[in-house]
Amino acid sequence: MDSTQKGQRQSSCQYGCDGSGLIIKEIDGREVGVFCKCREEKEIRARFKNASIPEEYENARFSNFEVNDATQEKLMASMKDYLKDILAKSELEKDRMGRIKLTGSSIGYLSEYGEMRLKELSASERMKVKTQKNSYGIGKTHIQISAAKYLINKGYRVFVINDSTYMQELMSARQMGDQQRINDLVGLATVYADVVVWDEIGRSKYSEAKEDMYFQIINELYKQQKRVLFSSNEDFETLEFKIGMAAFSRLRGMAKGNLYALSGKDMR
Repeated sequence: MDSTQKGQRQSSCQYGCDGSGLIIKEIDGREVGVFCKCREEKEIRARFKNASIPEEYENARFSNFEVNDATQEKLMASMKDYLKDILAKSELEKDRMGRIKLTGSSIGYLSEYGEMRLKELSASERMKVKTQKNSYGIGKTHIQISAAKYLINKGYRVFVINDSTYMQELMSARQMGDQQRINDLVGLATVYADVVVWDEIGRSKYSEAKEDMYFQIINELYKQQKRVLFSSNEDFETLEFKIGMAAFSRLRGMAKGNLYALSGKDMR
């Protein structure tokens, strides 16, 4: 290796590991190899990439979440309490492959008056109900993505599901008979992720095929006791219709009381 190549390798890490991921330190008179900080930073970047965080929420974090009313206060307080619970639970352990296995309760934010009901109203009735029980733009997604970023930085693998996009991809793969693609998409939630963030669950138009898929995924998450942070613009009854009674029953059971029916002012 000439001096130019050596210099390029050394400059690949600002902490001095020369790109190897290890730094030799002297501890108690012995030379010991310890992981370089750059290795942790690379792992964090990989987790962020695999999380599939929507581009429009790349800047979302707790520090820039605006608390303007009681609804935002409830969102912030409930999610922070939930994250404290995650870190405090003794259920944190590793599976046979040495991976983090994070089991426990989920948390969900629903609407007081579901979108499905709203669409059945006349224009004037819809405006009246939205004024009284609006669930759009109140900060549910911002809080979820902030929690996702917090957990990623803590070392957990997170997968963010945008319901419309995810279900559309699954249905397209199903129509084409691409079972491998279906397995890959489902596996991101049921195999890869320690925590699943499911945004606007039930947003997709209902079909029996989607109901089957919702059940397949949610039932697997339920069996593994994985934590799911979910939100919806549907209420308890309309969400039950959109994803199916069996899937909703499991999702509700996974929350173990951490379910909030919210409405407030549209802050967009």
